[in-house]
Amino acid sequence: MNFKKLNLKNIYDSASEDIFNSLFNPLLDSAITYKRGVGYFTSSWLEICAEGLLSLAEKNGKIVLVTSPHLEEKDWHAFKLGSKAKESQLLYDTLNTQIEEMKQSMKSSKLTLLAWLIADNILDIKIVVPKNKRGNFHDKFAVFEDSFGNKVAVHGSLNDSKQATFNGESVSVFRSWIIGQEEFVEEHENRFDTSFLKSSSFYDIYELPDAIKEDISKLKFITERPYKNPFENKSTSYRIPEKLSLYHFQEEAIDNWFKNNCKGLFEMATGTGKTITSLAAAIKVVNKEEHSAVLISVPFIHLVEQWADEVKQFGFIPLLCHGNSSLWKSELRAKILDLNKNFKKNLCIITTHTTGSSENFLSLINKIIPPILYIADEAHYLGSKKNSNLLNEKFEYRLGLSATPDRWFDDIGSQKLRGYFKTSVINFSIGEAVAQRFLTPYRFFPYLVTLTEKEFEIYNQFTSKIINIQNNKELTLDEKNEQKQKYLIKRSRIVSNAENKLLLFKKRFKERIQNEGSKNMSHILVYCAPGKTGEIVKILGELGLRSHEFIYSVNNKKRGELLNQFARGDIQILVAIKCLDEGVNIPATKEAYFLSSTTNPREFVQRRGRILRNYPSKKEAIIHDFYVGPPERFIEEANAVSLLKREMPRFAEFADDALNEFEARRVIMPMLNKYGLRHLIDLKPWDTYKQMIKEEVKN
Repeated sequence: MNFKKLNLKNIYDSASEDIFNSLFNPLLDSAITYKRGVGYFTSSWLEICAEGLLSLAEKNGKIVLVTSPHLEEKDWHAFKLGSKAKESQLLYDTLNTQIEEMKQSMKSSKLTLLAWLIADNILDIKIVVPKNKRGNFHDKFAVFEDSFGNKVAVHGSLNDSKQATFNGESVSVFRSWIIGQEEFVEEHENRFDTSFLKSSSFYDIYELPDAIKEDISKLKFITERPYKNPFENKSTSYRIPEKLSLYHFQEEAIDNWFKNNCKGLFEMATGTGKTITSLAAAIKVVNKEEHSAVLISVPFIHLVEQWADEVKQFGFIPLLCHGNSSLWKSELRAKILDLNKNFKKNLCIITTHTTGSSENFLSLINKIIPPILYIADEAHYLGSKKNSNLLNEKFEYRLGLSATPDRWFDDIGSQKLRGYFKTSVINFSIGEAVAQRFLTPYRFFPYLVTLTEKEFEIYNQFTSKIINIQNNKELTLDEKNEQKQKYLIKRSRIVSNAENKLLLFKKRFKERIQNEGSKNMSHILVYCAPGKTGEIVKILGELGLRSHEFIYSVNNKKRGELLNQFARGDIQILVAIKCLDEGVNIPATKEAYFLSSTTNPREFVQRRGRILRNYPSKKEAIIHDFYVGPPERFIEEANAVSLLKREMPRFAEFADDALNEFEARRVIMPMLNKYGLRHLIDLKPWDTYKQMIKEEVKN
């Protein structure tokens, strides 16, 4: 059930209602995860919240309970003085005593529920003690999450005990979907994660000892599991959402993938639904296999959360694995064991390319016995040495997703990638997507600027260094490539930061404000070079336009707020470097200015696709791109021709599918004619790729 349907209040007070039955049980009933930090916990709470806990358990949810140890006064003094080893032993002895007391005092239903929750790895108990050894953990808060990604934070005086039902208690409630409350939810979850799921500067955190877990788990044999087995086969639970219908090209992609023995690349334009298509394919695999695992890897952490939201709609319960947290490692280990013992039909894992290619992660994944479907989002990243460990032969089913799978100036990486996934089972280009109205048609406006003489001089200096490195016979090929790359990057920055780009950019906006009025300008993206976002925001502000930076230092919560304000038009212009390139959905965008772009088609093709996503009332999109040439008096220099050759493939790519193709060509043609380069007007990036490699020595 969705938390949004619970009609939650802002404050619950025991003077007027039963907080556990009015708030905690309904939330637990709808939750798939429950993080609870509470100073005092007793087993009587299990009976009070049994209804909600049983529902959460049947969904194979997860509870992380953090609490204080119940130490006698004499033990507490010894604990404060003891070494780490003595502290751990003291905790073990104390917990062991409490288990024995539970056996004597607990009713069998409560005892069985606790035992089964721990045995099924649904309940994870942690014991915390302040490092100062003078105080107790005395906090009381909780964070719930449902299968739709909605979260609720609860903060107040309530302990988890039967006594709490007699006390005067109150709690405040914060909902992630309410504007103004989402920040409280995020901060409560952040402090839970940073204080108890990682090493803490304030708390010593003790895992429940394995021996104690085993003692508790043995108690489950008193009666049968008091809830439905969450690991029973439920093939009908994995399904394509009812609201979703696949397009013909998506169905074709899935059919071709199965015909190719479930190995292949979905080479589909950005915005045409690679994620949905891959999950529809995953549904077929999971429902075909008796038991299976689905492993999804993505390039960035924010995409882990986005994929988690998507897979939940298809019936999967994802385990998110990234970073160095010990929590996901122990949970993954336990869930793999359950899968291998056929207690689970499917295990869905989402990780980053970085974590996924680590030895620790792969050593766990290699223990999985059932077939594994591997979905690689933005698969082109896996051609690098750093991430190629994820190209694991153990993965029986392989599906790579990328609008541009081939790697620019990395034939070895491209061959490695295509060798692993075998072939592209569909190639659905932006041109096809636009023609069939799966993406928005667009108009393209190129602008010509020249480097200053000083900029061109520096550009030539870097070119000379590149040539010298290439001709140095004392260097190995790897050494040459490494040193060349440094100067290639520096040279490209000269073009990206060309002074005349900003001057023309500012002039263009002034003209537009005079002709259109600033109030009529909205849903505009500006891509610029690193270090330039602040300067551009200042320029736009001076012109009376509302703009904001969208850069890596902006946290996920703030990003969401900015994108919502952008969609509403409250922010007219977002200024970004690269963090809008992959995985951030901004379909409201109607217009984009490319002040900075590399020769790598992966970057500019993905940017274009992101701008062309369909959106209500968006009939067409507009792309403005800035092309850099040499100063007028250097027309005869070889480096002048080289510079233009690097810029033109992007122009050919953008112009070819534009509504105003021939209008755009008329802007560029005079300059190409001047340099005798008219033949470049139709050459796409990959058409010129081999030629660029050959000319790298000269340029």
